[in-house]
Amino acid sequence: MDFVQRFERVLNSEVPGDIVIGNCLGVMAAMPDGRSDLIFADPPYNKGKADWDKGHDWHGWVAEAVRVLKFNGALWVSHGDPDELLAIRSS
Repeated sequence: MDFVQRFERVLNSEVPGDIVIGNCLGVMAAMPDGRSDLIFADPPYNKGKADWDKGHDWHGWVAEAVRVLKFNGALWVSHGDPDELLAIRSS
């Protein structure tokens, strides 16, 4: 079963324990509201040390995460700058 087939299976079922891996904006855009129990994110840190680490849109993916999380769902974020995370939470 390839990634697309597995992803379609997850979206169309309530199979507990499935994990969806991919670019968060593309994956979450295809998910219905209130679908996820947990989202774990390890986003770029916006330090500009590499091409993939520039111009990250925190508000875009956080808004999508809130949309797809269940009411009692959890968002876990791995990040090295707690002040930046607090600023996002406050906005």
